[in-house]
Amino acid sequence: MMFSKMTSNIKVSVIPEYDSKNSYPSENRYVFKYNITIENDGSFPIKVLKRKWLIFDVGFGYTEIIGDGVIGLTPEIGTSENFAYFSNVMLRL
Repeated sequence: MMFSKMTSNIKVSVIPEYDSKNSYPSENRYVFKYNITIENDGSFPIKVLKRKWLIFDVGFGYTEIIGDGVIGLTPEIGTSENFAYFSNVMLRL
């Protein structure tokens, strides 16, 4: 299932996926991979300088992820271009 949001001609889409290879249910650790695509539908190039994610874990509530760039990069995205990456998060029940 894909989740998308468009703001100021920038579309961010997320596809979460359960990572069974890196999860340990017996230890109450569940890893989810999330695939992100950032699309620039605007008239000017953009640069990803910061990110903010709010992740909800049923067992522990909300976690806020804030940082510079994405995956150690500050990608420039031209008009009608996109940038895709993936990351992961461990959740507990």
